[in-house]
Amino acid sequence: MKEFFQNKMVPTMAKISNLKYLIVLRDAFMMAFPATIFGSFSVVLMNLPFAPQGFTNLMSSIFGNGNNATMAIMSIFVCLGIGINLAKQDGYDDEAHFIGITSLVGFLLVTPTTRVLESGEVVDGIFNISNLGASGMFVGMIVAFISAELHCFVKRKGWKISMPEMVPETVAKSFSALIPMLFSLTIVTLMNYVITTVCGDDLHSLIFTWLQAPLLGIGGSFGALMVTQFLIQFLWFFGIHGHNVVNPMITPILQTLGLQNLEAYTAGLERTNIFTMQFQEIFTVSLGGSGMTLIVVLMMIFFMKSKTLKSLGKLAIGPGAFNVNEPVIFGLPIVLNSLAFIPWVFGTMISAAIAYFAMKLGIVPLTTGVAIPWTTPIFISGMMATNSIMGGVLQLVQALIVGGIWFPFLKMMDKKYLDNDDI
Repeated sequence: MKEFFQNKMVPTMAKISNLKYLIVLRDAFMMAFPATIFGSFSVVLMNLPFAPQGFTNLMSSIFGNGNNATMAIMSIFVCLGIGINLAKQDGYDDEAHFIGITSLVGFLLVTPTTRVLESGEVVDGIFNISNLGASGMFVGMIVAFISAELHCFVKRKGWKISMPEMVPETVAKSFSALIPMLFSLTIVTLMNYVITTVCGDDLHSLIFTWLQAPLLGIGGSFGALMVTQFLIQFLWFFGIHGHNVVNPMITPILQTLGLQNLEAYTAGLERTNIFTMQFQEIFTVSLGGSGMTLIVVLMMIFFMKSKTLKSLGKLAIGPGAFNVNEPVIFGLPIVLNSLAFIPWVFGTMISAAIAYFAMKLGIVPLTTGVAIPWTTPIFISGMMATNSIMGGVLQLVQALIVGGIWFPFLKMMDKKYLDNDDI
């Protein structure tokens, strides 16, 4: 069985993690990360629990537009990032910014600029900001990929305007990108016209109804949470970086669910999505890294007797406090260690399930959609993600549960190391 996973499954998963489109998606979201952190920082400052009303009003007057300029228009950043990173994957680094613009303009071309107000009045010439955020995420990704691929297709064909050598390089590059961009955007415009004419609705509404909403319903479910945690931990057990393989596949869905929560939170409405990107990072990773091993490190230091585990615990406590746990994964080791398999895989799944139902039952508030760096220490990250002390308390409860699952297996490892110490 071990040979099957090492010889068949491991190479297959490695190939999946290296798929061009998954890499592009991952890098596109990471390009938007600094902007989302600023937007999240703005939302946090305007909604600090127990803050005086005067302070809240001051923060709102200063940072009130922080979310609208970042998280609320996340689809714009992702589209731009898709074009830039697809260009780099195809070897067009020198024109990456042009291809990024092609992707962004393609997205805007299919985005309606007519809006019906509550009064029934039709207003022309404006973008509905909701189409630039969570609601437009999937149509943005699809159109951005199509636009960028069409641009790169023309580049490969060599269809371009070549300028004399005496023309400045920046001008020459602009003319070189002209035909690919015109070709790509013309195709996207015609495609949008045909689809909207035949279907009688705009592309945003069609994709949201027939693709995005069903995918979000499935991807945000409890079953999806369990499958995700199992795959991540299972892959790590065989030495494959589970998050690098799984995250590119789930990030678009979980990010969109998180943005929906943020839109509801900033509007003062009820949040509805439990399994979001913030849940994935704060209530699994931010308990000491993948596998929630901070409590395991503490048990090594205070409850184990072997010199090996105590030394490893002292070495791993610093990185573990900031959710970096490679010293444990490869030092305990967890990789290919049969004693670690059950607590490593199923301990994480049980802990994540408890967090899910604590939120579903209303014991702990749902995540607000605010982006919290995954390196934020336990308890602090839980409070920030939910804007409630109960988020931090939930993390501590999760850690204790994981510790209880790990303890008998860790004691067996400790006994083995003690026997070796005595030799």
